[in-house]
This record gives sequence, structure tokens and C-alpha cells, in this order.
Amino acid sequence: MKLEKWLETLKESNKPTLEESIAHLGDIFPLLHKFKDTPQDPEWHAEGDVHIHTDMVLEELYNIFDSGQFVPTPDQRQILILSAILHDIAKPLVTVERDGRIKSPKHEIVGRDYLIFKLLELNLPDESYQQVINLVGYHQRPKLLVIKNEPDYKYFALAQHFNYELMYWLELADLRGRTCTDRDESIMFLDEY
Repeated sequence: MKLEKWLETLKESNKPTLEESIAHLGDIFPLLHKFKDTPQDPEWHAEGDVHIHTDMVLEELYNIFDSGQFVPTPDQRQILILSAILHDIAKPLVTVERDGRIKSPKHEIVGRDYLIFKLLELNLPDESYQQVINLVGYHQRPKLLVIKNEPDYKYFALAQHFNYELMYWLELADLRGRTCTDRDESIMFLDEY
């Protein structure tokens, strides 16, 4: 199936696996092929490497759709699926081991920068392009605003970059799609956002 047609199926009921997604997107985003080789810190991601985590995030996103918790428009569905696939795209570039811990500093911003030109190859509508770029680039910020008890103006400033409802559902799938001791607490922080 051609990429253009596959992208259109994301607007419907298609639930591509991560492997299927990599088969369609891997030539444009070669870092997808490195997910299996990119470890994550076992305290925050006991499930394993970036590939396993991203697959779990996709499954959680599909569970959200299937449960009726969020019924997206076709464009929103496509945006969320692409954002889930690409949300940790820069981890293969930035992941390091320091002080016995595995860290991926600034992977969101590096991911956003990595996608700016490559995502153009998908020929998405401008709004969809902007949403995917910003959902990837800011996906951990809502929870961090709450944890750091940031002032209101920072919430309003952040919300100007993306559809906050889409951010909520992406980050909920991201948090549910991991194995860690603070998952419920992190979801609570996201809900407070």
C-alpha cells in the first residue's frame, strides 16, 4: 500500500502496529529502525526499549479510541496516531548512560527539530503538520508544569502551541504505555494539568 493511501487509512479505523508503521514510515524517519536498539531506564520504563514502549503507547491510544473515552475526528485520529509513533523519535540520538542511569535529555525538542523538515514529506495539511510537530516537541511539558508548580501564565503559553485536548490523550497513552512505579501519580499530574 502506498504511503499516501496508508496515511488516509489512519483517519478511519486502521490500527497499524508499530511494525507496520515502521514499514511505511521508516524510509522517511530512519530513526524508527533504531528503537529496538535504544534502551530506557528501568525505573521509568521497566517494559524495555523504545520500540516496546512505543508499541504499548499505540495500543493504549487504540484502547482510548475503542472505549469511547475520546472520539476523535478523522484528522485528530491521524494526528494522534502519528504523534504516538513519533513521540520518542529522538531517543536514539540523545540516549546516554550517566551515573548508572539511562537518560534521554531534551528528546522532545530534538525530536521536534528532527521532524520539522522530514514530516513535510508526508504532505499533511498545515494544521496536522503543526499539531504533530508540537505534540512531539512538548509532550512531557504538561505534567512537568504541575510537578514544578509553575504559574498560570506558563500553562497559557504552552497551550498556544497545540490542541490541549489532543495533548492530554497523547500523554495519557504515553503514561499508560509504560511500566513504572509512579504511573498513577504521573497520570494524576496530567489530570491536574
